[in-house]
Amino acid sequence: MNATPAGTNRLESDFEREVTGRFGLLPNFFSATAAAAPGLMEQLWSFAKSAYLDNPLPSLFKERLFVRLSRFCEMRYCIVRHVGFLLGHGRPAGDGSVAPHTVEQVLALLRRPIPTAAELDAGLARLEERPEECRYPDPRTELEADLFDALTVLFLDPVRSERARLAALRCMGATAFEYATALLAFIRTAHYWTEIHPALRWEPDMTLLMQAHPELGRLLLNDAEADAVNPKQQLQRAILALENAQEEQTGLRKALDRSESRMAAIFAQAGVGLSEISLQGRFLRVNDELCRILGRSRHELLSLSIADVTAGEDRDKALEAIRRVREKRATIALDKRCVRPNGAPIWVNSTVTLQQDDCGHPDTLLVVTADLTARKAAEEAQRASEERLRRTLETEAVAVMFFDHSGTVIDANDVFFRMTGHTRSEVDRRQLTWRAMTPAEWAPLSEEQMQRLFDTGRAGPYEKEYFLANGARRWFLFAARDLGDGTIVEFCIDITDRKQVEAELRQSEARLARELEGAKRLQNISSLLIEQDNGHVLFNEILDGAMAIMSADFGSIQMLDADCCELNLIAWRNFHPESAEFWRKVSSDSRTSCGAALRHGERIIIPDVRASDFSRNTENLRHFMLSGIVAVQSTPLTTREGRVIGILSTHWRESHTPGDRELRLLDVLARQATDFIERRRSQQALFERQSWLRGQREALESALNGAPLNESLEVLVRTVTEQLGQHTRAAIYVANAEGTKLHRVAGMNEAYGEAVDGFKIGSESLACGLATHTGRPVITPDVTKEPLWAPWLWLAEKFDYRGCWSFPIRSSAGKFVGTLAIYWRQPRDAARRELDLAELITQTAAIIIVRHTDALERARAETALRASENRFRLLVENVLEYALFQTDLQGRVTSWNRGAERLFGYSGPDLSGESAARLFTAEDQQILDEELALVAKGKHHAEARWVVRKDGTRFWAQWVTEPVYDEAGELRGVVKVLRDETERKRAEERQLLLMGELDHRVKNTLAIVQSMATQTLRNSPDASQFVETFQARLQALARAHNLLTRQSWESANVTDIVRDQLTLNGDTERITVQGPPAFLSPSSTVALSLVLHELGTNARKYGALSAPSGRLQVLWRIGNVEPVLTVDWTESHGPSVSPPERRGFGATLIEKSLRGVGGTTKLQFLPGGLVCQMEIPLAVLGHNPTAPEAE
Repeated sequence: MNATPAGTNRLESDFEREVTGRFGLLPNFFSATAAAAPGLMEQLWSFAKSAYLDNPLPSLFKERLFVRLSRFCEMRYCIVRHVGFLLGHGRPAGDGSVAPHTVEQVLALLRRPIPTAAELDAGLARLEERPEECRYPDPRTELEADLFDALTVLFLDPVRSERARLAALRCMGATAFEYATALLAFIRTAHYWTEIHPALRWEPDMTLLMQAHPELGRLLLNDAEADAVNPKQQLQRAILALENAQEEQTGLRKALDRSESRMAAIFAQAGVGLSEISLQGRFLRVNDELCRILGRSRHELLSLSIADVTAGEDRDKALEAIRRVREKRATIALDKRCVRPNGAPIWVNSTVTLQQDDCGHPDTLLVVTADLTARKAAEEAQRASEERLRRTLETEAVAVMFFDHSGTVIDANDVFFRMTGHTRSEVDRRQLTWRAMTPAEWAPLSEEQMQRLFDTGRAGPYEKEYFLANGARRWFLFAARDLGDGTIVEFCIDITDRKQVEAELRQSEARLARELEGAKRLQNISSLLIEQDNGHVLFNEILDGAMAIMSADFGSIQMLDADCCELNLIAWRNFHPESAEFWRKVSSDSRTSCGAALRHGERIIIPDVRASDFSRNTENLRHFMLSGIVAVQSTPLTTREGRVIGILSTHWRESHTPGDRELRLLDVLARQATDFIERRRSQQALFERQSWLRGQREALESALNGAPLNESLEVLVRTVTEQLGQHTRAAIYVANAEGTKLHRVAGMNEAYGEAVDGFKIGSESLACGLATHTGRPVITPDVTKEPLWAPWLWLAEKFDYRGCWSFPIRSSAGKFVGTLAIYWRQPRDAARRELDLAELITQTAAIIIVRHTDALERARAETALRASENRFRLLVENVLEYALFQTDLQGRVTSWNRGAERLFGYSGPDLSGESAARLFTAEDQQILDEELALVAKGKHHAEARWVVRKDGTRFWAQWVTEPVYDEAGELRGVVKVLRDETERKRAEERQLLLMGELDHRVKNTLAIVQSMATQTLRNSPDASQFVETFQARLQALARAHNLLTRQSWESANVTDIVRDQLTLNGDTERITVQGPPAFLSPSSTVALSLVLHELGTNARKYGALSAPSGRLQVLWRIGNVEPVLTVDWTESHGPSVSPPERRGFGATLIEKSLRGVGGTTKLQFLPGGLVCQMEIPLAVLGHNPTAPEAE
């Protein structure tokens, strides 16, 4: 009966229906013989279900095993049918959820070879060594193949399958193994059933399948019955061989047991150290000789491990040997050093052998230890030679060739063939000769060595090149010997790598020599930086060092003028004079390597200026060519704070790219140069500071000594001109008592003083009069370009000045008592350094003028001494800006004013009678005694130091010390006038920070302007519209900057921002502006101003403000949770609005401007008008509960 797919024909019985339901078809196995023995097939079916179909083993595992074991059945029905199940013709093991195999997967299963005895032994060993049970291995894996082989042995020869049974049991576990034996029983039954029913044939579906796949049919059918016997016999022979091996192993085990007893005796009596250790290296058994060698007791050794007795330098080697013995199951011998308890080192030889248990698993390690200490000492002389030979042999680095006397190679080792690429067949055919392998230029040397060989029996060692089989060359070291039987043996070692290393070493030595020379130059420069003060000499030495390090043909050093952002050439080598003049001043935005290095703050390298787009078609390129420069590098001179102060450049006549080593040395030189420049600047600043302090001290001393006012102020005028240079002049004007006019007291000449004497103070005045009136400096860079100066230009021309700066002199009480004027022969704007100097001069002038005024007032007192004392007491008690106090000649405080109380925190009673030394810091305790010593000699003293308040805090004070005399002219004590100058000192420290911040703001502003210009031009149809739009945006930016300038660039009020941007063209009646006080950071102020300008421009041109009825409402609020400002722009009653068809720069500016400050913009084009909502982080929450809302 043919197999019948389920549901295609009417089934004859419930039995056939059940079988078909499980397999998906009715196999002939369960139908062809059913009629002969009714009821028997049902019993066979029951056995099939329990042992095969319902067996808990995985369905794919059962079906693949069924096919594997069916290879050993002479009848082919079972293997054909179950291959069909695997391929999806029916259900594998009755399981419809199993995905069928492909033909290729089945063919791989059928082609799997029958294992040999050795392969079977290896597979069983792998199963025995598994650390944990697997139960069901994955298909097509080595583990599945090993398990199938074990189960096949159990299936074919249960009597000889003990080892296979135990291996399968170890792999699968007891439960899964029992399921597997049940399956084997059914498969054996199925095979027996088919063998006694030879008429049982496979179903037509399998015939069609094998016709469709001839390879499958060939493996299943061609002489299959005869072939089935061979695999079975082959495997049975392998089982028998394995059984014999096991019996032999059993005999060996018995012999091993006998050996164990002998081993115990050997352990006790052996003349070498014996030990048995664990796989982890701990001692398990030791003999007396090992105890003697190691100098330890048996009890002590059994508590230690191999690592504990091995010297530290050899410990890793010993542990590695143990690991290799465990993994490779090989015996390993090694020499190592051990340490006795007294610290004495000993040499031993340890031979380590793995011992296995009955199952062949690693058990313990046997170590034989011999004391080599004496032998090591004797062999030390030969050790180096033997070690080299051992390394050579181990690495197989020596090629050996045998020649006959004609030079033909008659034999060679494998190393020779690997090295040269030649083959043994060439040698066998006598096709290789040493002459053919030797390049022509090496033939004379080879002939000479061969002649030496014939004469002396030896040749070499000598070096030459050999041709390889592929025609390439390599270097070899040769040595040969005549063996005396007509044969020559030659040894050769490939030394090509050594030759390359030697060449590289020579190159490295040359580089090292250059670097050493560069390092010496750096050392010389370092010494010069310490010893040499001449800047010109040092700059030239630095430049020469850079050119030497870089092997350059040209070089230059440029310094940055931060005020105009230009590089000034201060040192150069080998430039053409015209080129040097051209590069005398280089702008930071120029297309030069130095300009680019300044802009980016990093090194710029141009290997060939002729091929670089950077300098193509520029005047810079013409001067490169004029000087003969082809390659250039420019390195920024960067301070440790990250500021670029100059550029160090080197140039070459040919294309060139500097190497990393050269650049590293150049960086060291650049750091030295930068530190030198910074040191010179610090020294210059210190010199200026000291000069100013000398002038201040001299002026104050002059004033305190009672010199005329003009004499004391002349000292300050001289200090100004010394500090600012010979091209400056200065004058100090003092206001009259009424504060209406100015009179020259010091500086300029008498003629000029007469011309300007009585200059009025007021808002209509200019220069000095205006500065005194407003209390702010008046800086006129060029009087010829200032309209207010027109009536006075004759004065400027007559006395030869163009720039005029006027600074008000204000007393500590806030009264403006005069003006400091500085005159310049050329137009000049004020820099921060000059403004700071003017502030210092005016402060000191104020002290002197006020003191002079006070002295005049004291001179008019009714009673000279008493009135003077009373006025001084009142002055001392009421001046809060200065600490005024007196001490006796022992330094004890005798008077203490309110200013001293405010500055120091002590009351008068706190310090009365106490030493003034407590006002000084711990490191300045000697100051008081030094001042008293000077005063005792009648000298005045001025000082600036840190002093200490009552609460322990410090402040920077500047003071003068004057002697106090009684009516008889006797020295009775001293008076000190002291002022807190902490803010001024901090201002000096902030100056560098402010310069950097100003540079950053300027760059940001330029970037904004550049971006606006580019995008406006891109979106403007013609030049006139571009000019109009761009000017409007620049004005918006300028208004934002003016607003920030009024607030010292700290923040801006949102109300001011909105008003400035929306009331430019008037028409404020239709605009509603309302919101709480709030402040934005400078960057947020600029961003919001630009957005409001664009919205306002759009509203007037196209939006609500373009129609008379249109209205605009700008409201803002502050978030309750986070400091975020929300601005709502709402247009209404204007023209109908729809989203624009084309997106212009204005819309982009509106949407993206606030992103850079962490804000957002949302535009809505509603029919009633444009709505825009903006959110911006606040810099300062400017809420004032009493302030009304801005409208």
